[in-house]
Amino acid sequence: MKNVLFFDIETRVIPELSDQAKEWADDRTKRYDTAVALKAAEFDKQSATLAGTTPEWIEVVGISVAFNDKPPRSAWVGEPDGDGELYTEERLLESFWEMNTKSPILVSFNGSGFDIPVILHRSAMLGVMPTRNLYDIKPWDTETHIDVMYQRWPKMHRGRMGLKELGKTLKLPLPVWAHMLDTDGGEVGGMYLAALDSGDFTQPKSYGMMDIYLTRELARLWGGYFMPQLLPTWENLGFSYDYRIGQWIDGCPPEMA
Repeated sequence: MKNVLFFDIETRVIPELSDQAKEWADDRTKRYDTAVALKAAEFDKQSATLAGTTPEWIEVVGISVAFNDKPPRSAWVGEPDGDGELYTEERLLESFWEMNTKSPILVSFNGSGFDIPVILHRSAMLGVMPTRNLYDIKPWDTETHIDVMYQRWPKMHRGRMGLKELGKTLKLPLPVWAHMLDTDGGEVGGMYLAALDSGDFTQPKSYGMMDIYLTRELARLWGGYFMPQLLPTWENLGFSYDYRIGQWIDGCPPEMA
């Protein structure tokens, strides 16, 4: 098997740009949705989504990763490391690029449309130098980056499902703390601020690592079908998982217990 790096980022609108971002997003929403009479709540939601997913208005607050089948790791801006030094956005980005010096195959869920553009833009803004070319990746280049969502829905049509929706629908195997599966993405900002206030980053770290598990299990399930086979199946690892009922048969890996 090749060296694979699963990754996912969490972001927020840059606080000092929040008013500008809202004004910009409101204007864009009005112009592009003139054919549809949006209710106030729908308008606000579309504007917030637009601002919160446009790289020029946001910053990275968390990065979660895992090499191959190794345990996921997650780090957040403001979280102390083992030496008590606080992580910064710059440091998170530097660590991402450092991991890329090993030239792994990058694997994400919607990384082509979101994670990579944000990483590239924020790295440029902070002067963090890239260690490999991620600006000219072709969708069929499965040796550099595989976007699991794109592999399943190459036309990005409206029938596509979100990562957590897939996790529930397909009954993917997840660790015991996957109760975070019911956490809406819109709650992450408040979760992160609560962690900054309390100093306890358990919740956001669990959320980030859950996304890594979900992406990895999709890659395992769909390997050889919608995308190249990147990981050994559970059967090849000596376990049996029944996706139809969402249960392990005769034992499971320790991290899934």
